[in-house]
Amino acid sequence: AAAGVIAGDQLQISKAGGGCAVVRRVPLGADGAPVGSAGRTLVGAAYAAKDTALGRLVATLSRAEDLSHVLLWSAEGARGESSLSVERVELPRLRLAFEARRWRDGKTRLTSVEHPGLALGMPSCERLNGLLRGMPHALVLFSEDGDTFLLLSALAKPCRLHDPAEALNTQLLVARSAPGWEEAMTGVRHYLYPVHPSRTYMTPPSLSAAIALLVLRWLARDYASAFALCAACATDTPPTPEEAQLWALLSDFEDDYEPGSHAVRLKLWLATRNGAELHCPWEVREQLPLYLAKLAYIAADCQLSAAEEMLILRAVGDESMPGAANRLAFLETALRAESADNASADAANPFGGRVSEGGGATLQCRYPKPPKPMVSESDNFDTRLEHTHLLEGIIDKITDKIRGNAWQTRMGSLTYTRPEPEKDKNTGNTHDPSGLAAMGLLTQWMQQGVKLDSDHKGFWLLYELFTGSLNVRILMDDSSHNFGAILLRVAGKSGADELLPLMRLLELDPQFAQEFPKYKHVKKGGFSVFKGKAGKGMPEEVGVFLRERLQFFRQGMVFNPPSLYRPPIEVRMLPMRELRHLHRTWLTPHLLDRDRPTWSVPANFRDTIAPSGDHAGKAIVLSPIGPLNYIARGANSQLGECPTLAL
Repeated sequence: AAAGVIAGDQLQISKAGGGCAVVRRVPLGADGAPVGSAGRTLVGAAYAAKDTALGRLVATLSRAEDLSHVLLWSAEGARGESSLSVERVELPRLRLAFEARRWRDGKTRLTSVEHPGLALGMPSCERLNGLLRGMPHALVLFSEDGDTFLLLSALAKPCRLHDPAEALNTQLLVARSAPGWEEAMTGVRHYLYPVHPSRTYMTPPSLSAAIALLVLRWLARDYASAFALCAACATDTPPTPEEAQLWALLSDFEDDYEPGSHAVRLKLWLATRNGAELHCPWEVREQLPLYLAKLAYIAADCQLSAAEEMLILRAVGDESMPGAANRLAFLETALRAESADNASADAANPFGGRVSEGGGATLQCRYPKPPKPMVSESDNFDTRLEHTHLLEGIIDKITDKIRGNAWQTRMGSLTYTRPEPEKDKNTGNTHDPSGLAAMGLLTQWMQQGVKLDSDHKGFWLLYELFTGSLNVRILMDDSSHNFGAILLRVAGKSGADELLPLMRLLELDPQFAQEFPKYKHVKKGGFSVFKGKAGKGMPEEVGVFLRERLQFFRQGMVFNPPSLYRPPIEVRMLPMRELRHLHRTWLTPHLLDRDRPTWSVPANFRDTIAPSGDHAGKAIVLSPIGPLNYIARGANSQLGECPTLAL
């Protein structure tokens, strides 16, 4: 309490009943004697009732400081908890004091001693509440003219409460007595931010105030506000201990991989790259690929401009960075297209330039080299398939006679257990699995694996899916052939290489696969049994079908796999302005056309802004700033002279 006593005052402490004490503060007269009638009594803030004016005042002050460091002084002889009982409030650690003073409207308010004309207040609108988001320790001050200010304690170290169960936690932990934090504060112990009359943003008064606000916005995951503050963090002088310890807090956010966090890191690097005083605690070469990969998920007001992105790409991008070269070429080509479009567009309409039919620019696309095949050409599953492979017989080494095709022999040796049908609860009828049952069945097949010689998940399962005799589907318009093709791609051969040509033929031509003989299950005692070897004669029936159909193919007929997609080498690029209009992720309102040297004026404003005669520039709202000082006349071969606004 002694830290809050003004020089020339005297503290008088007297014991009271129940282990309590009364602390009085008495000013000294000219003769050094205490003036008892002007004394003040210390109010116990911890015991104030919440539903009283004093309780509300204590709740407000507790936002900025611990109550153990808050001194409330009441007038001598005051009783109760009326709004006038507290004449002075002192926050010694923050070096702040408030005194009860009467304003022009006749009301008495706690007015700041260090900032004359500002009084304690409460948030009065939703916009101001929005500014207070992420700042639970802020105080609201306002002036008699209606100006608003936010006051933050510089002694409060902001920290994020880490919770492994909640990765995107935004709960702020304010450490008001962090070890070593207060020692770096050599001057003012608080920050006072003027709030714009629109109540939409506030202005940091110093570099330390800007960094502190940036940290708070980042902790609240308000990346757009943090992005806007990055430019205010530039400096060309060595940081003070206070600024250095605030800047060091940025290294605590290395576990933040939200899309907006990468934009903030790159923007901060741009703001501080020319000064050696503040070093970003992250690698730009690591942040740039992450920014490019998540660009579609970054808010429009949290994106770098094309010029800023190109600057970073040229500074740290190289061939080893995925997509960097193409991204740089894309931006350069889009800006060239915009320049060409501006040259041919109507100069009197700066808001919607048109693209000429043959104009624009062409983007030369560069793609990474395709990976080398992991298997030889002979073992590649997607090589072309000749139909003669399906008709080749194998020779018995003992009798030296052709004993059928190898795949037929292998097919006849395989067993099969068909999936259990699904029973309709309403009608009692059975049908092939569908919906959730089909999803569970496909998940099981994918997890346990498919092998061509397997009983449950093998050749005959794929054969039924390809030919349509087993109609497994999740949605009504699903195709069992597609499921068969997916399972075939992840199936193991398990020594059944002879069956691959037939499987490939069924996969390559879905229509042809539907004409194949349907699988016939074994029947015993009048009941259908789905387990055992394939129905008698199935290999022979398939062989006869192939001989009948394939004989119509001319010699050397092949089944070619689907051709691979080859991306275009050249792409005609739209202007950057058009890209921003068509694609939301290109929209950066606060940076649009920032680098343009001049602005065109619409035709219907020419005579208003720059009329001829003595009344030039006097008929518009902007006449007090002298608009003619910012207007240059430029020649246009198609439209003649038209005024342009020079930046």
